[in-house]
Amino acid sequence: MAYEIHFSRRSDDLSTTLPITEAAWINCVETVEGIRLGPDFPYNVEAYSEAEEDWIEIFWLGDDGNGSMKAPAFFSEPVYYEKAIEMAAHLNAYIYGDEGEIYYLPGYGIIYDDVEVDNPGLTFEQLAESLQEYGKDYEKIIAVNNPDWVERQKRFQ
Repeated sequence: MAYEIHFSRRSDDLSTTLPITEAAWINCVETVEGIRLGPDFPYNVEAYSEAEEDWIEIFWLGDDGNGSMKAPAFFSEPVYYEKAIEMAAHLNAYIYGDEGEIYYLPGYGIIYDDVEVDNPGLTFEQLAESLQEYGKDYEKIIAVNNPDWVERQKRFQ
């Protein structure tokens, strides 16, 4: 099975995924510019790829109310990544990988990418523990759990 990127809401304690309703998904697609629902499946989302000169599926909404996409597509073209982040922000959803590494944290933003593969990022377990200790001080949580990310971001400022 190919590695996938997931897109979901979570309970306050992060232990449970909360389904994204079909209505919320459709509203998101209608709100975020540059994406559309795919013609073949009712809840697949497509973004236009300049490189392919075509609409490419970037996410689909599963029966469990969570979005998914193939990981290589997530990082292959900036527009896919950017649209996924815009959708997550609109839906107040996390973006994370099969191993639980969080790529996008609602209320904070991007906290991990695949450029430096040795960096494991922040997992839901680490985030849940850190929220108990630091509250929603995301800067502190990321600094404690992922100092390499903080240093890397300083280089780009």
